[in-house]
Amino acid sequence: MPDGSTLLLIKGNLIQNLSPKGQKNWEVAITDIARAPGVRTLDGTIYFGAYNDHLQAILPDGRLKWRYNLDGDLFATPLLRDDGTVVAASVKGQVVAVQEGKKLWEFRAGEGVYSSPAQALDGTIYFGSQDGKMYALTPEGKLKWTFKAGSTLFSSPAIDEDGTVYIGSSDRSIYAINPDGSLKWKYATRLFVNASPIITEKGLIVVGSFDSDLYALNRDGTLAWKTDLKKAIAAPAIQTSNGEIVVGNYAGMLYGVSETGEILWQLELDSKIDTPVSLTDNGYAYVITSKGTLYQLVGLGSQSLGHWSSYRGVSLGWGRQLNTTEWENLQRIASNTPQQVPSTVTPSKPPVGSTKPTAPANPAPVASGKIKQPLKQLALRLVLFSMEAQPANRLDSLLRFQQAVAPGVKIGWDSQSQQFKLDVLGALRNLKK
Repeated sequence: MPDGSTLLLIKGNLIQNLSPKGQKNWEVAITDIARAPGVRTLDGTIYFGAYNDHLQAILPDGRLKWRYNLDGDLFATPLLRDDGTVVAASVKGQVVAVQEGKKLWEFRAGEGVYSSPAQALDGTIYFGSQDGKMYALTPEGKLKWTFKAGSTLFSSPAIDEDGTVYIGSSDRSIYAINPDGSLKWKYATRLFVNASPIITEKGLIVVGSFDSDLYALNRDGTLAWKTDLKKAIAAPAIQTSNGEIVVGNYAGMLYGVSETGEILWQLELDSKIDTPVSLTDNGYAYVITSKGTLYQLVGLGSQSLGHWSSYRGVSLGWGRQLNTTEWENLQRIASNTPQQVPSTVTPSKPPVGSTKPTAPANPAPVASGKIKQPLKQLALRLVLFSMEAQPANRLDSLLRFQQAVAPGVKIGWDSQSQQFKLDVLGALRNLKK
């Protein structure tokens, strides 16, 4: 839930409802693996696809609402339109619009679709396909046009305020395409771009590549900066309300990067990260690794109100552009969000020589995790001892106390091992007695 009260986790062939402390409220078995994140309505209904060829709707209490059968596995996250229609795509190229379990229309792409559909303000639906084409459909599912890239399109589209669509391609390129289907610009990377772009509050198009670079492009297609994150990047980034860009790589490192390209912090997880971080309004963040470990981090902030600040757009957008009224409502919600849990994530200090972007920028100061005063060191040790003794039921109050005595130190909670992971002076370690 956006307010952080519950977490809906699609894990293998299970969908689980968890508390913020990782305690399971309920779980429902599905007949096959679900790969992509789901989407949810304001009433708590969740929609997701799975490798059993089904688009499924699950009620807030875990009961099945409806199921719709496609002709192949579902890899992409569905699009949730404002009328409640869900648009889903299969790896065999079938694209359907479903409402209350019934098909409204169907379209056939030339090959499979792994790209999550996105909808512009005029109702146009965009997605990429394995035939190397980006498709634009009318709201009724009719073809408007296609744009041919040089190779397959795993990436999901990001839609800018003026209607420009950004998408990555396996031909080692990032594309900007005009609303009429013509090429606006193309930027070359060193390896393929399967990750999905985001658009930051300052208007940068940010996307990672398998060449290990995180790219930030201006709206005219010029490079603002690129930062080497050392290993392939397949996961989409997300921007937080404090301006940080958070993204993981194939080495299992989660990074916080400033909007000028500086690595602010990094956190080593147990295996590769190829899915996006999820943020709640009260400052909880969740990320799952390829080993199936779910991590909870605290204090990253909520999702930014940038125009397309995650691979599914803005919070509550679920793959579509918001109109003016919806933007005003979202901003009003943001101004009345629950009090956020104090900042608790700075994990390891970036390696020497890795914090500078490779294009001109105004570097932001790198957050320091060092504690100099002996008194604060002693207080922190007492806090950590308390956290080990009662790690779950006193988490929030202990984190507030820790932040008061040692605001420069940040802590992450691993719900899989039921341990905190801390890095004060540069070495990530489990906290054990």
